[in-house]
Amino acid sequence: MIRVNLRLVIAAIVSLVVSLGATAATVPGMYEATVPLPDRSENGQAVAFQDAMREVLVRVTGQRDAGTQPALEPLINDARRYVQQFRIVGNNQFFTGFDGAKVERAVIAAGQPLWGHQRPATLVWLAVDDGRTRTLLDAQSNSELKQAIDRTAEFRGLPLLWPAPGSRTTFEQVWSGSAESLRATASVVGADAVLVGRARSANANNAQVHWTVLYGAESNEWLGTAAEGVHGAADQFARVFAAGSDAGAADVSITVRGIPDLAAYARVTDYLESLSLISGLAVEQLAGDTVVYRAQVRGDVPRLARAIELGNRLQPEAPGADPALTGALSFRYRP
Repeated sequence: MIRVNLRLVIAAIVSLVVSLGATAATVPGMYEATVPLPDRSENGQAVAFQDAMREVLVRVTGQRDAGTQPALEPLINDARRYVQQFRIVGNNQFFTGFDGAKVERAVIAAGQPLWGHQRPATLVWLAVDDGRTRTLLDAQSNSELKQAIDRTAEFRGLPLLWPAPGSRTTFEQVWSGSAESLRATASVVGADAVLVGRARSANANNAQVHWTVLYGAESNEWLGTAAEGVHGAADQFARVFAAGSDAGAADVSITVRGIPDLAAYARVTDYLESLSLISGLAVEQLAGDTVVYRAQVRGDVPRLARAIELGNRLQPEAPGADPALTGALSFRYRP
């Protein structure tokens, strides 16, 4: 029996109309792309539609090679069918906007993963020592490295945040300090993850950067170009948050305790709804500081538990417990 009271009704309204800094960022233009137009013939437009669809599929699936996946080839070949708008812009550039709902249904039907609009906002700390100067890139930097990173982030659909000029964090702290010491800087600017890079060259094509991504309690390191920094972070997030269509749906109870007010309720609800693994969410019960949600889940319960925990908003109440045995999850809200 679902119990509804006045507080629940008010909370539901607040969650719909108020933005309260939920722990994720919305990706704009998920189903839009601007690509070169070979020529203005019908065949030239058809090629541009297909190229635009390849770019959109990379963002939608979270897979950087989505454009070459055999399972998605029919969708690419029939790209015109999904077009909602198109126009020529600039110097023979072709803008295309696709029907997002139709594209998502086709991706699911093709057995490919789906990564939703809400994604971890990622703070970038990039220190560059080229042997002559030492630079900590910020929001106003116009270097080749930053431009390459921003282009790749748009391509992958990964929201980035750059530090403001004059940040208290110094070049030395990023270059010589441990990446872990920068983990806490995410919360200062409202980010969910931190991407740390240390580069020996300012050349975007040749620079080998030591990258570290910090998200929740996890971290991962690799060497790569400016673009590989974004690709590596996006790949890691997609592995956690993209919902595989090959898994059956599950009905899961999610209990969250320690919710002090409507603002916290809205944050928790928005966060859970942002997860691609959750296809439907409803409030089953509200009592005191506890909310019980009923979620329709794509995939297995342990994977959902890991995804929720990595958001750093909800802390498991029974660490180490196997949610697969109970089909229920229990968390405590972390302000």
